[in-house]
Amino acid sequence: MDFESYAIDFFKAANLNAKKIPESNEKTPDFIIFDGVNILVEVKEKQENKKVIAKRDDAFNKCEVFENIQSLGYKNRLSGIIGDAAKQLKTQKGNTNSEFCFIFIVMTGLSPKAQISQFADTLYGKKNVLDAGLRGSVPKECYYFTHSEFFKHSDVIDGAFLVKSGYLEFLINDKSPRYDKVINSTFVNRFQGYITDPVKLEREGKILYVKSDIPRKNEDLVEKFVFDKYGIKKGFVFDFPHYSFQAELD
Repeated sequence: MDFESYAIDFFKAANLNAKKIPESNEKTPDFIIFDGVNILVEVKEKQENKKVIAKRDDAFNKCEVFENIQSLGYKNRLSGIIGDAAKQLKTQKGNTNSEFCFIFIVMTGLSPKAQISQFADTLYGKKNVLDAGLRGSVPKECYYFTHSEFFKHSDVIDGAFLVKSGYLEFLINDKSPRYDKVINSTFVNRFQGYITDPVKLEREGKILYVKSDIPRKNEDLVEKFVFDKYGIKKGFVFDFPHYSFQAELD
């Protein structure tokens, strides 16, 4: 797949013209879009791990069902992809007089929905929290419980498009100092129905949210903060597993 053409067509469907930025000796973002202000977009692809592909092919060769179990949550390998995108956006933000910067990540793995969840967890530092002391309680996502790439790169990244065939999540970086301008921009409002805005979600009571200077490497202190804030007497913090099964049919 030509991912640059894919992105161009994606934005064209939203009545936006994504112009390719000429390549140079230094790494630069892929596109600039004008929508009242200049907007930079860096396109990334998330492929499947080669070892996982090899295991799937081996299972298929043996006429077996391929079972893939992985944990969701923050992933260091994804933080590297995000960090690389941040560097590329930063190189041209000033030169192009761009107001906002976004990442456009296309999932091409065996379990693209799991990849989207892992990117969202890595960007927002999400964990799941269950209040076991409350009868009938279901887990809630807790934003900024652990390390967050949105927080780390808030100087440049304003949001991320997480895309797979026929599916979109548009994540807004509420840690960006430009958040108010971003969330009220014409550009963002073109994608109503696909937007994840933690500020709105917390206000509606749909998520838990850690707003604290506690070092995220000290998860015990973060956990105490969350339990105290939300009155949780007996709670559990965890990442969901993800299961997928594939078989090759004749």
